[in-house]
Amino acid sequence: MNIKTVHRGWLILFLSVLTGLACLGLGRFSYGAILPFMKAGLNLNYIETGWVTSSIFLGYVLCAFFAGYFVNKFSAKKVIIFFLWVIFLGMIATSLSTGFISAYLSSFFIGIGSGGANVASMGVVSSWFSPRKRGMALGILNAGNGLGIVFSGVAVPMIVNSSIGSGWRISWVLLAILVLAISILNIFFLKSHPSDIGDLPVGNSNESLNKNASPKLITSSLYSVYKNPMVWTIGICYFLWGFSYIMFTTFLVDFLIDFGLSSLLAGRIFAIAGFISIISGFLWGSISDRLGRLTSLSLVFFLQMLFLLGFSFSANSSGLMALAILYSITLWGTPAIILASTAEFVNQTQVSSAIGFLTLFFGIGQLVGPIIIGYILNLTSSYSHAFVLSALSCFSGSLISLMLHHYLKKAKLHTAQHIKSGA
Repeated sequence: MNIKTVHRGWLILFLSVLTGLACLGLGRFSYGAILPFMKAGLNLNYIETGWVTSSIFLGYVLCAFFAGYFVNKFSAKKVIIFFLWVIFLGMIATSLSTGFISAYLSSFFIGIGSGGANVASMGVVSSWFSPRKRGMALGILNAGNGLGIVFSGVAVPMIVNSSIGSGWRISWVLLAILVLAISILNIFFLKSHPSDIGDLPVGNSNESLNKNASPKLITSSLYSVYKNPMVWTIGICYFLWGFSYIMFTTFLVDFLIDFGLSSLLAGRIFAIAGFISIISGFLWGSISDRLGRLTSLSLVFFLQMLFLLGFSFSANSSGLMALAILYSITLWGTPAIILASTAEFVNQTQVSSAIGFLTLFFGIGQLVGPIIIGYILNLTSSYSHAFVLSALSCFSGSLISLMLHHYLKKAKLHTAQHIKSGA
């Protein structure tokens, strides 16, 4: 293929995957691999560990809510680069932490950087891809999350075992250097919007919506985004997923070690799951482009419920490995579908603001999740109850998604009948 025929949007998507790797894969999901060693190195109990983990999510949700405003005021490119530098500094500070307070504060800044860069990056991808390609593109974007899990799951245990006592600190420094490198690539190659270079979105066909959207529900003003009942309902689903997925991305390695596996084997399982999860966003995003957003979302939630329940009742390492693989196949499908749905309920100029607002729900879910799970673990010394609670959260998300799908289906039918009778 002639390189000139390749749309610039694919380069932007590649850069956005790297940004996702920096702010989520390395900034947040690497915590799952580093956490057991950081917990031991700083002598943290389960409650303190839960609070330190939640500090990342607190920073994430506080910044993500305002990220859309920052994008509209400055530009997506400037916002992404600035917050990648915040992540870099937060990681360096975390590597130097000496106890609970310093770990909490430095992790909080990692969360701030992650929230700002991630929301801006999702808005960029939505701008560069037309509605009929958006689910697939946002699914690919989530590949960065899986890459972060793979890297941390393999590298962190190796570094820790080769650098007794300080391995987790070296891991944070290494992650910081990678984030800095990704920020430099964005400086040179990122463009916030196709109009910046006189281009059109990938797959553009002069269509304003895809078949899954309802024209009556499109909102144009920023205030109407916050009033849109569809955005709120999807936000509740995002909250439920934010609460549930923490069990896998943050506590899986510690759970496997607690189950009796070695740190190296636990890290490898985490890495394998992360590697497989790379395709999950693309897979389910593409499925939602064809099957429909909410139907696909309900299915993903239901499958995740089954797999989380399986973790609670599995009695051997082979079963745990199988469950980790199965769950990872669905992992990033949820946010890919949710974000693609959002882009179809608001005006294109308000996508970043809507994503930021939605991320508030998601952030609250992943903020309270580690705290509640930490208290459950401290009280019961068992992960079983925590997995069941996470599974119930997924079941609720599946039910709400299905109900919303039927509501919109009836609304479209009613609109069609009204138009026909008026004609």
